[in-house]
Amino acid sequence: MGGQSALSSSSYANATDHNITSAAMHHVFTHEYPAPQVPFLAFTGGLDYVAWRSMTKNFYGNPNSDVTTKGIVDRTSANHFEPEDNFQPWESYNPLVPQFTAAWFKLTIDKKQEEFGFDFHEMIFGDSNDLISNGGDGYMNTCEMLD
Repeated sequence: MGGQSALSSSSYANATDHNITSAAMHHVFTHEYPAPQVPFLAFTGGLDYVAWRSMTKNFYGNPNSDVTTKGIVDRTSANHFEPEDNFQPWESYNPLVPQFTAAWFKLTIDKKQEEFGFDFHEMIFGDSNDLISNGGDGYMNTCEMLD
């Protein structure tokens, strides 16, 4: 799914060397916990037994990161295959992951607060009940959005 490559690309000198300006990490399986150098949104889940939640929390909370715009979405019922179309014999796909990822990139790459009738800032950082951290993406273990 590319979570580890997104983490690596957004960390070290890679971000500046390759003009990476934002990242979204979906269920990162990693043995290294570098400090992202660009705004990033990280997804994990309470039922992910491939890429444990602690893997995401370790890079999210890395004290060597100066990034102030970041978010972590730790959905209680999410497993490792949350961002993929359903091909498992059990329900895993979360159709909101692409929506929230696109909103993140609209804000952090395109610098657009809203477009096409969608308020991207409200979707990510807002506080109404259908937004990422307030029930719009289901029950959360942890959900923090820092703007």
